[in-house]
Amino acid sequence: MRIAPLKRLLAGHRGFSSLSLFRTRLIAAAAAATVVALAVDAAAQPHHARVDPAWLIFPTADDFRKAYPPDALKSGVTGKVELGCEIDAEGLAKTCQVIQEDPKGMRFGEAALALRERFRFRPASHDEKPFPSKVVIPLEFRPGAPPTPHLRTLPDWLKVPSAPGIRAVYPLMALKQQINGVAYLNCEVGLQGLVRDCSVAFEDPPGMGFGAAALSLSQNFLFAPATLDGAPVVDRVTVPITFSLSGGRDVHHRPPGQVVHVTSTVPWASAPSARQVADAYPKGANSDFRTGQVVLDCDFSAAGNLVDCGAGFEDPKGRGFAAAANSLVPLFHLDPKSMPDVDLTQVRINLTVQFIPPNDHQERRVIDHPDWIGDGGPGADLFPAKAKAAGLSTGRAVLDCVPNAQGKMTSCEVVSEDPAGIDFGAAAQKTAEAMTVNPWTSSGEPADGAHLVFAVRINKAVTDAAVAKAR
Repeated sequence: MRIAPLKRLLAGHRGFSSLSLFRTRLIAAAAAATVVALAVDAAAQPHHARVDPAWLIFPTADDFRKAYPPDALKSGVTGKVELGCEIDAEGLAKTCQVIQEDPKGMRFGEAALALRERFRFRPASHDEKPFPSKVVIPLEFRPGAPPTPHLRTLPDWLKVPSAPGIRAVYPLMALKQQINGVAYLNCEVGLQGLVRDCSVAFEDPPGMGFGAAALSLSQNFLFAPATLDGAPVVDRVTVPITFSLSGGRDVHHRPPGQVVHVTSTVPWASAPSARQVADAYPKGANSDFRTGQVVLDCDFSAAGNLVDCGAGFEDPKGRGFAAAANSLVPLFHLDPKSMPDVDLTQVRINLTVQFIPPNDHQERRVIDHPDWIGDGGPGADLFPAKAKAAGLSTGRAVLDCVPNAQGKMTSCEVVSEDPAGIDFGAAAQKTAEAMTVNPWTSSGEPADGAHLVFAVRINKAVTDAAVAKAR
């Protein structure tokens, strides 16, 4: 039993706005990882002992004046924009999107995005170690008025429901039939991080009691509250909870009596490239710098191709994102040999596709949670001779690599090595040549061209290639 990764929206769900999607993607449960032998170390996940991000440099009045839409400035029109941004560990804003814009059609969203190059933050940190975080940045454009910096953080988990807690409320009918399920709750998070006023936004399969079971868990939820300029404020969150039994069935909306396995990710042999996704971006949506998200509900053919796809979720609607996602379907392929014990014709996938405005593709993209699908790697002969001579038994290096369209590591640079100067960096680079990441990320974006930072530990005792990956 597990808390669902909040990036995975299920087909059939309705009613999430861009802001609620941004909030939903932020809330996530930490995952434990075990590292053995030659290992990819998992980055520590932040939890409640944390310091929120804060402004260091805010755009000046002159910056606002230069970015102000000319027509709006000439007419004396004021505007308000909210940007949803990820702040990286260096305090830079990246992957910003326009969440709200008022008035629309006056290019205030474009002006706000132009200002982000001037943003600098003190990054969020845990035990004085910075980590990426997501924030909402309210901006106001007023002719002649000095700009005022504001920053809103979103609720984040402090205490997630435990596996025994979920087991205790598992719907009896679903338990007897060994059926898995999911429920989405919409809750208000108060100033102390406690939730109230929860309602069931979505449950699947319906009528099995998963919504009511999730509601019974909500009294034990605990969040770091949202903040505005450092002070706690009331906010709402959308919380998905997955109920999963060992050997349980995933039941989808099919004709009575027909049961299939439903997943949100598979080890793709090929997937659309970043260039192909950018080319598919709806031309009309780029006028107001829209970020789009689609969840396709697809079957598999026996050969591993996607068939019978429909858009179960699209945000925003009516801007062409569903059609764009469907145009990418022929580019996905699953090698049946990668799942030899599975009848692919009985598998259905909820495939997330994210669309970022083409102008944003120049930003440095980062894969936060890689899905490793190829271990490979040579064995003990990689242990550096200098390390052997120094009597060392283990070493570690951090690499920054760029996956290609097949998920293979390219352009790997050594970020750090410990101990330094004993060739663990070179050994890690050699190891990375045989590693493969899923070419399509769980968040719905191509892996190629993005940066993947990970640590490789090399032990002297390794006699065969052994890579333990944190998932």
